[in-house]
Amino acid sequence: MAEQRDNSGAIFRVDNPKSDRHPPYSGKATVGGVDYYMDAWVNETKDGKKYFAVKFKPREPAAPKGEESQVVTRPDEDRECPF
Repeated sequence: MAEQRDNSGAIFRVDNPKSDRHPPYSGKATVGGVDYYMDAWVNETKDGKKYFAVKFKPREPAAPKGEESQVVTRPDEDRECPF
């Protein structure tokens, strides 16, 4: 497979989906320098037009909630102790 360019991707048919809920198409994309997995399903509008519904998931796991805001601080060593 060729090198992945920014703001592009490729999606392929899944040969053996594990269940009916498993996406029939999947692939990878890079958008804004961030790598994503893509899943796609063929859906149909009320008037019969077919379209792809696509889901993106970052390839790197996101930090658990709350961890990104934790900052380790330490006392300033140059500060005089008041006692």
